[in-house]
Amino acid sequence: MPTAKSRTRPRRRKYKPVLDLPPLSQEEYLALRDNIALNGVLVPILVDSDGRIIDGNCRKQIANELGYDCPEKIHPGEDEEEIRALARALNLARRQLNQQQKREIVADQLGESPGKSNRWIAKQLGVHHATVASVRKQLESTGQIIQLEATEGLDGKRRSIAKNYWQVRKDGTGDSLLHHPTPPHVTEVLLSRETFDGLILEPASGNGSMTEVLRQHGYKIRATDIKTGHDFLARRAPVPNVVTNPPYSQGVAEQFVRKAMEITEKKIAMLLPFYFLEGVQRHELFTGDWPVKAVYIFSRRPTFGEHEDHSPFGCAWVVWDRSWKRKAVVEWVM
Repeated sequence: MPTAKSRTRPRRRKYKPVLDLPPLSQEEYLALRDNIALNGVLVPILVDSDGRIIDGNCRKQIANELGYDCPEKIHPGEDEEEIRALARALNLARRQLNQQQKREIVADQLGESPGKSNRWIAKQLGVHHATVASVRKQLESTGQIIQLEATEGLDGKRRSIAKNYWQVRKDGTGDSLLHHPTPPHVTEVLLSRETFDGLILEPASGNGSMTEVLRQHGYKIRATDIKTGHDFLARRAPVPNVVTNPPYSQGVAEQFVRKAMEITEKKIAMLLPFYFLEGVQRHELFTGDWPVKAVYIFSRRPTFGEHEDHSPFGCAWVVWDRSWKRKAVVEWVM
């Protein structure tokens, strides 16, 4: 029979979080503590096979402080990248993080998985792929991750990253994943509130979905697209009006706005991602020589394109008008 000295004791788990994530605020921590003190730990913590906490670090800490039992579930996975991604996703879903904290978690994931596509990372974390793209661009610009030639998508296939604002195949057709036709009702929202005097240039016409609606309203349209060899960013000839849904990737939307301000004589209307309205580098676009007439914000996010990888996207029409003398109108639309 073994003596007390030689008796083998079960190894106690050293509970620690898989990741160092943004801490709860003091108010949130105290509220959680009061709830656990009254009801106990109702949601089991999630741990890996080594006892590292994937989700529920604060619940475990509070249970230890109060001397309460803390139920737990063991995640069966062994893949480290998968476990860390799950920890980020659960914390993003459960906690009230501000925008900067969310971007920090996305940046942390990009630092570990730069070779995964924006949509792959977005699906893992439960965020929008545009947020991932924005964070990736920031990290690339500061040298925190390298700019890759290709990334691995949701289907496990590697795809080249477009160097221009439209990826073109050898046969001259655009990549469907980068093609986002504008739903007709989105253009109708603009035309029910704005009129245009003279020719309208649509410089990212794609399959012509926006052009068709403009023509139905009696406007004379000049429709061009990079696929047909017309690079709007290289255009020099002036035009009375510009109306378009520009490409959003790699900062091209901002380049489109600046180019339009160089060559447009009367009015500009751009369908832009909602985050375009913020940012120090874009401040002058809303306070400079071109007066902002209106911002029409879509309360119901439109869905662009019919591909299964497309999803609703927050956006707004921004209208600049050289003749506008009053404050900008802000309206929420459907």
